[in-house]
Amino acid sequence: MQKWILPSNGLSIFLILSGISLFVAWLPDIISSLINGKSLSLIEVYTTEITYVLDIGIISPLIFICLFYLKKNEGIGDIWY
Repeated sequence: MQKWILPSNGLSIFLILSGISLFVAWLPDIISSLINGKSLSLIEVYTTEITYVLDIGIISPLIFICLFYLKKNEGIGDIWY
């Protein structure tokens, strides 16, 4: 059986930066609209709110879950990566 060995430091840094960058990119817009009690002032296209949900609610957590499983050397982490 062949065992895959992934470069851990570079991959970990990439996954951490990717997960955090999604929060940094979208969270200020969401927080400002919640504080003001209004919808977004600049809604460029009608799918912007769906993109928020996908990036912050699904993709970013999956990046961190994938990183967790890769660090534990679980097979599911390799599949998700």
